[in-house]
Amino acid sequence: MGQYRSQPDKTKKTELGSSKRLEYVASEMCGWRNYMEDAHIAKPIFPQNMSLFAVFDGHGGGEVAKFTEKHFTEELLNNENFTKKKYEQALIETFMKIDRLLQTAEGDKELKKIKKDMIEKQNSAPMEDKIYAGRQRDYAGCTAVVCLLTETEIYVANAGDSRCIVSVGGKAEALS
Repeated sequence: MGQYRSQPDKTKKTELGSSKRLEYVASEMCGWRNYMEDAHIAKPIFPQNMSLFAVFDGHGGGEVAKFTEKHFTEELLNNENFTKKKYEQALIETFMKIDRLLQTAEGDKELKKIKKDMIEKQNSAPMEDKIYAGRQRDYAGCTAVVCLLTETEIYVANAGDSRCIVSVGGKAEALS
């Protein structure tokens, strides 16, 4: 079967949340892939009366998406330009910092652990789902789209083909 199932897994995992300012929904479905490759961040309540949302779409594996989900918030909050309220620059620098972290020995070690955990989770899966277990480290990566909402501005940053929309009064508005 390769990286694909004979039938799509249509099971959906949905997360609902809200703050005083907004409501959100995040929903994921594995589909034809043998395992979930995507990750997300949904923080409707974020420091300084902000909100942070992000989707990391794994390409060829889920480990980079999960790594990015784990580290993005902390790296953004620790960014000097974030503390100076230079949010556009902070997002750019955080994207670059995650990229550098992935290339370190510590990053490689963590990616291997994430991959090992994903393999262990698959051990009880049907045989066609165990394809991932035989893979070695390869060129898996992820796209990213991040939305930072301040009290007065919306900042959207993306890498790759992921895009962002917002619903305003029931009408979809493209943000990227």
